Amino acid sequence: MDKYIAKDLDTIRQECQAVVNKYALAGAANGINPIPGLDVGVDAGICLKLMADVRERFGLKEDAAWKLRQYEILLPLVKKVFDYATKEGVMFLLKSMGKRYLGKSAAKYVPLIGQGIAAAAGYGMMKYFGKTYIEDCYQLAQTMRENDIKADVVEGEVMED
Repeated sequence: MDKYIAKDLDTIRQECQAVVNKYALAGAANGINPIPGLDVGVDAGICLKLMADVRERFGLKEDAAWKLRQYEILLPLVKKVFDYATKEGVMFLLKSMGKRYLGKSAAKYVPLIGQGIAAAAGYGMMKYFGKTYIEDCYQLAQTMRENDIKADVVEGEVMED
């Protein structure tokens, strides 16, 4: 958990919540993207960057995921934090948002107010997605600290302290 280890997890969570606003604004901007189908790819890219940013702030390195999977107490959280942090996982999550996502895509084609609705929906979806992911990372980091589980990655190898 390198440079963020000294920080309190609640402080990290607050910082992440502030950063999610930046990604939510990008989601809102993508809401007015007029190219059909491209908006889904852009949303997926925004989600992947958001996830990487949040994980980094909590010190949850992707290279350590396999090590963390060895702890039964962490397994459900590790799956939430790392398994959905792939393009396929993000696409699954976006599809699971179903009606909200379809509404955003369809609304942009309504004259005048449609793009505003799509932008607001894009902002709200990204904000919800970010908030949920922050909580998952927070819970994983907290459980690791409570159980004194460390998985530090040094030059591609995972080492326990």
